[in-house]
Amino acid sequence: MLDFAAYVKIFIALLVIVNPIGTMPMFLGLTHKHGAADKKRIARVASISVAVVLTASAVLGEHLLGSSASPSLRSRSAGRSSSFCSRYR
Repeated sequence: MLDFAAYVKIFIALLVIVNPIGTMPMFLGLTHKHGAADKKRIARVASISVAVVLTASAVLGEHLLGSSASPSLRSRSAGRSSSFCSRYR
C-alpha cells in the first residue's frame, strides 16, 4: 500500500495533467451562450471522457509502448528528448 506522500504525488501529477484552472476560461468562453443544465451536461461528458482517456493510458500505455517499438528505438527517442530538454535549461 502506498504512503501518504505517494498519494500526494499522484494527486499533484493528475492535477497538473488535467489543469482545471487553465481550462476553466476556455470552458466558460465556449459555453457562455448555454444554459446551466447544458453546462452541467457538457462538464459531465468532458470529465468522463478525460477519466476514460487517463485510465486507458495508465492501463495500456506501457504495453503499447513496449509492443510498438524496439528497445533500441525507445532508448534513442528517450535520449533525444532528454538532450532536447537539457539544451533549453
